Amino acid sequence: MYIRLGGMLRVSKLVDDIIRADANYFNGEGFILISERDRVYNWLEGGDDMEIQLKVAGWLESDAKYFRELAQALVNYHWFILPFMSVFTSVVPGRLQKYADKLREM
Repeated sequence: MYIRLGGMLRVSKLVDDIIRADANYFNGEGFILISERDRVYNWLEGGDDMEIQLKVAGWLESDAKYFRELAQALVNYHWFILPFMSVFTSVVPGRLQKYADKLREM
């Protein structure tokens, strides 16, 4: 399932959920105001907001790096889950980075 974002970029439901989780986390921790979180939600629904688009691109880049580092830490302690973690270390971060790059290009 794909969702259209502002500027007509289509993202998967997973990426949409990750962006919403980022917005909720940053709002909950006081890094962004609820009004900014709402702007993220509006942008996800197809609104046009370049400031939010660039902010989300940064979040996705950070998420990609975090996924890679977390997966490596888990593999270091639990080597037997390496086959499963290969998705965590390559597919998910790669997809997040791809969307971040596209958002910056738009």
